[in-house]
Amino acid sequence: MSKDTDNFYKIQQDRLQYLLSRLESGEKTASNCYDVFFQYTMLEKYTNQEIIDKYADLTMSVAREDIDRGYNPERAYYYMANVCEYRKDYKNMLLYINKAIELDPKSASFYYTRAEYYENINDTKNADLDYNRTLELDPSYADTIDFLKRCRSNLKDIEWFNNSKSVTFVIILSLVLTVFELVYELIDYFL
Repeated sequence: MSKDTDNFYKIQQDRLQYLLSRLESGEKTASNCYDVFFQYTMLEKYTNQEIIDKYADLTMSVAREDIDRGYNPERAYYYMANVCEYRKDYKNMLLYINKAIELDPKSASFYYTRAEYYENINDTKNADLDYNRTLELDPSYADTIDFLKRCRSNLKDIEWFNNSKSVTFVIILSLVLTVFELVYELIDYFL
């Protein structure tokens, strides 16, 4: 590991230990469970998948408890949506994030998460609508959203190039012509 990687890993490990101590001290809320889950996903390449799954399950369970007792239910639904996104369970992700938005329609992070859902299912029209709503509520998301849209545009260009039979044909044809030109020059040189 490089020095930067070592520093990143150490910082993340320290944060994880702090979050785990909060859970162990009895602060068992969906927020704290989700923070531990998220921290483990940040350290995913150093972490056993079973541990990530354990805290994903715990987040879902405690979030349901928080909803039942009326403790920040909008945030609980948000955490559940994020766990579902990690698990690529997009059907439930949409269900939970819509519920969070219904409870708190002024949360930019909720609209941003729903935009991620739409990105995951390649619905760019609705993704853009939610990105725009995110920006209306919190302009500080501008750089992130701009970056994501540029990435999407670049991916479309790559997909077009990879899927375009005509481009592939042109490349192959130009290679064949180049080879023929070289062969012709060699024949001309030796004759």
